[in-house]
Formats: sequence, structure tokens, C-alpha cells
Amino acid sequence: MTQEQLNQVKFLLQEDNEKFNIFSIMRMETDEVHTHSAFIAFLLDPKGSHGKGDLFLKLFFKFIPKLSGIENFDTTNAVVDYEYVIGNGNINKDYTYGGRIDLLIQSGDTAIIVENKIYAEDQEKQLYRYKQFAERSKKISKYHILYLTLGGKKASRGSLFTMFDNEYTRISYKEHIQNWIKACLNEPTAITSVREAIAQYSDLISKLTTKKSESPSIIAAYTLCAGPDDMIKLRKFKKHFDSLLSCAIRNQLLPQLEDLAKKSGLILYENGYDWDHIYKAFSFRRPEWETFEITFLFGDAKFSELRCGFRYIDKRDDDKYPKNDTYDQLVGKCGTDRTSRWPSYRKCKGYSNWQKDEVIFDLYSGKLFENIERDFKNLLDIVSTNHLSL
Repeated sequence: MTQEQLNQVKFLLQEDNEKFNIFSIMRMETDEVHTHSAFIAFLLDPKGSHGKGDLFLKLFFKFIPKLSGIENFDTTNAVVDYEYVIGNGNINKDYTYGGRIDLLIQSGDTAIIVENKIYAEDQEKQLYRYKQFAERSKKISKYHILYLTLGGKKASRGSLFTMFDNEYTRISYKEHIQNWIKACLNEPTAITSVREAIAQYSDLISKLTTKKSESPSIIAAYTLCAGPDDMIKLRKFKKHFDSLLSCAIRNQLLPQLEDLAKKSGLILYENGYDWDHIYKAFSFRRPEWETFEITFLFGDAKFSELRCGFRYIDKRDDDKYPKNDTYDQLVGKCGTDRTSRWPSYRKCKGYSNWQKDEVIFDLYSGKLFENIERDFKNLLDIVSTNHLSL
């Protein structure tokens, strides 16, 4: 890479980073409670200091299909709470009551309950608890449960418990919230700071719902890299190196992993985080695997401490996983390390730290994929030879 090319990269990365955003500066981008639930509640509150009365709440109803036809809901006198406490806040022993509701909108005898997920896992019987709250309440006769995620994914079976899919509505930041926020932004307001806050929140949603590697400036900078030597030179732009390496991984490695999964009759899953996230993971599953998956996960810092092994598919916040015969059969099969979620795992020897120069070379040469493929096939052999039903 010539000096002129390095200067081009520097310009592109500075251009990509020049937009000011208070949420990013305060490191509050993914804080579900104090950023997202709080800001959404602020806009929805007809008595909020934004000075627009119930206008933003009416727009919210317009962009949520389930709510667009709702009748007899007095938006002017609606009460909006975030982190609404059920009972005393404590969840009972069978997980059927208690806890906190991320967003609760009430008017008359109608309630709109919103569960807000950015990266957090579902809790056991979470949406079911909200249903129980609404049905036990003497003040609520009609209710709607909304499940809000970045991309509009389904709630887990553990969260729903005995609920049917038609008893809640999936909405997304990428479509519903972003469209609503943009509509709010188009409304004239006398308070300049409110308009600027809405604009910055819209930018934040775009950032969260668009992978870093898709940033035009990052992609343009990456295309100037002819190979590992150029990538290593770019360490001088340390602030942006993780994003560039993430882009390289997505372009160099991900298609190979997807092909490996397909050839093996499995499905490749990513956990939704960017590749430079501290707990980034990719997993392999078969549709019939109900409990466990084969997982590779970065456990310590960005692109480092990569482990591989078997783990429960669904994360439990209380770490109390159900007794499972397969768990006992898996213990020690892959490695001696284990936790309540991982019956057996080991460090990925020789390629656990992807920040190292030699691993970057291996990424481009194909050796990194070969190492992953070797360990993956070893794990798959353990399943086959032990006749395990994961």
C-alpha cells in the first residue's frame, strides 16, 4: 500500500466518523433501559417536555399495524411508563409473575405492553408474565403485547411458555421504530434541541440496524487493502482497525463458513453483534437440534480468546439450566473446560487471537478457515460417534 493509498484510507475513515452523536459519545448506544426505552417513552408521553402533546403517540399508532385500528384509546390522557414494576418487582419461583415491563402505555382500560430487546436474551416466561399481569389487573380489560427487536425476530419459546404466536406482535427498530422516528422528525417543533435529539436517535437506529462492515467508507477503505500486509499497516488507524478487520472477516471468511454449514446439513447462526464485539459468536445447528449447538465464541476482548465446543442454545439469565442427559454425555468430550451453559469447550489452539499478524495472514490465505473447519468437523464427529441427539 502506497503512502497515497494510506492517505485515502485516512480520509475515508475520518469522513465516516465525523457525524456527532451524543448517544455514541456517552457510550449508551445499546442501553435498552436508559437510552431506548427512556427516549421512546419520552416521545410517547403526551405530557412530555417535547411540547407536542399526543402527536408522537398518534404517529406511533399509525406505524404499528396492530395499533393502527385501535378504538376508544384516549391518547391525550394516556400514561406512559418505562421500567414499570409488576408487584414488588421480584419474579416468583415459577417465573409466572413479577419483574419489570420495559414500556407500558395505558389509557382507560386498555394497555399496550412493549418488551424491548437490543442484544439481551429473553428471560424465562417473560412475555407470559406480561400476559398474566394484564389478565390479573382489575384496571385492564384490553391489552396488546409488542415484542420489539432490532430486526423483528420471534420471541423464544421459553419466553412465550404456553402463549401462541398470535398473542403478541413482532415489531422492529429497522422498520417500525425508524419509520415512526422519521415521521416525528418531519413534524415542525419550536424546540430545536428536541428535533436534534430525534435526528441523532434516528442516526443511532441506522447504526444499530446496519452492520459496521456495510458502512460505505469502511468498505471503500477495505477495498484498498490488497492483502494482509496492507491490513497490518492500517494498525496506525487503531480507532478504525477493528471495523476494517470485521469487514475483512465478513468478506473473506463468512462465505466459507456458510458453505461449510450447508455442505454439512447445518445452519450457520451469528448472534447479531458486529464481529469486533467482545462476545461475538457463530454457531452451527441442525433444525432437529433442540437443546445444544456447536459454537465458536470470542470470550475476552475484541477478536481474542476464541473458544469452541458445545453449549445450550438458549441463554438463561439465572444460569440454572434444566437437567439434561446429553449434557452429561458431552462433559469432557471436547475439552476439560465447562460452565453451566457449556458442558465442554476448549480454546481454539493456534488461532484464538485474531489480532495477531499471523492470524491475519491465515485469514487471507485460507488457513484460518481450515483451522475452524478442522475443529468443527471434530465436534461434529463427537456428535455422530456418540449417537447424540442434541
